[in-house]
Amino acid sequence: MVDGSSLIASVIITLFNIAFANFKVEYPNISNYPYMVSIRSNEGPFKHFCSGSLIRSQWVLTSAYCMNNSPAVPNLMVTGVQTRDVRKIFYHEEFNPTQLLNDIALVLLHEPFQLTVKVCSIPLYRMDISMKSKCKTIEVLGFEDNILVKYKHTIISDKQCSEREGTEFTVNNFCGTAENMTSCSRDSGGPAVCRDFCFGVTIYGCPWEGSYSFFTRVDRYLNFLKKTMKEDLSSLKRRVFLEKRSASNFMGFGIMIGIIIILLIIVCLTFGIPLRSGQQFHLVRSCPICSLGGEKPYSHSPFGTEPIDLPLENQLLLTALHVWDYFARAPFDILKHLYRMDMHIGLSLLF
Repeated sequence: MVDGSSLIASVIITLFNIAFANFKVEYPNISNYPYMVSIRSNEGPFKHFCSGSLIRSQWVLTSAYCMNNSPAVPNLMVTGVQTRDVRKIFYHEEFNPTQLLNDIALVLLHEPFQLTVKVCSIPLYRMDISMKSKCKTIEVLGFEDNILVKYKHTIISDKQCSEREGTEFTVNNFCGTAENMTSCSRDSGGPAVCRDFCFGVTIYGCPWEGSYSFFTRVDRYLNFLKKTMKEDLSSLKRRVFLEKRSASNFMGFGIMIGIIIILLIIVCLTFGIPLRSGQQFHLVRSCPICSLGGEKPYSHSPFGTEPIDLPLENQLLLTALHVWDYFARAPFDILKHLYRMDMHIGLSLLF
C-alpha cells in the first residue's frame, strides 16, 4: 500500500479520435471503451506509462509491476475528459516483482469519477471456470504513444503456457498469442476483455515475436479486490466521521466562547464597570429621563476615603481620560471589582 501523499498520481479517461493506422492493428475510439484509464507522469513531457480499468467510480485496476516500476513518480495529467488524483495504491500482499507473481494492484482515487456515457466501469469476470470454454479469443487494450490500441489474442492452454521455457506460470495466470505480432502492445496494466467482462490484467504483451502475452486472472483475486475496497472504504468513512466530529467540536467550542462573551457583556451591563479616579472607585447611578443639569449621584470608595460626586448631565459622564484607559482593560479586571448597579449605569458607561 502506498499513501497518496508520498505518491501523488492522477488518472484520466481520455477521448481520442483516430482516423488512421500505421500497422495492421485497430485504433478504436476510446468512447467505445469508457472504462479505459491512462496513467501518466508530468515529470518532463507528459507521458503515458501504465494502463488501467475503471472497476468502480473511485477504483482503478492495474498492474502492480507497472506501478511499482514507473519511469517517474506519477503526478498529474493535463488532458482528457476527467482527471483525478490518487489517494493510495494497494499492491497484492504477495506480489513478487522479480517473478511477476500476483501482479495486480488497486488504485484508490481522491474523488470518484462522475459516471457518464463516456466514463463508466467494467464488470469483472467472477465465475471460476475455464475461460477457454467461454472465450477462445480476447481483446487486449493498451496504449502506444498515448494512442489507444486494440489487438486480439488467442487463449493458449495452461499446459502450453507452463511448458514455455523461462516463464513463471501459475494457476493465477493465463497467456495468449497475438494474431498479428506487429500489432502487439508493450503496454501493461490494461484489461483483457471478452464479452464486455474484464478477464485479466496485462502483465506484458509479447515482448518478442513468437512469444506469449501473460495476464493475471482477475477471478483468482476477487477476495483481494473485495477486501481491499471494503476495508479501505470503511477506513475512509471513519476518517470522514472523525473529521466531521472534529469540525462539530470546533463549532461547539466557538459557540461556547460566544456564549461566554455574551454573558460577560450582560454582567457588565448588569453590575456596571468600576471607574477609578485617584484613590477611589466610583459607581454612578444615572436616570435615563433626568432633566438637563443632571442629578445628585452617589459613589462608593473601597479605600475608605470620602466619595466624590461626579456631575451627570443627560446621561453624559465627565471624567479623566485615564479612566477610560482603565475601562478598556476592564474585561480583564472585571472579576476583581464588581459592584451592584442597575442596568442604566451599564448603558451610560458603554454607550
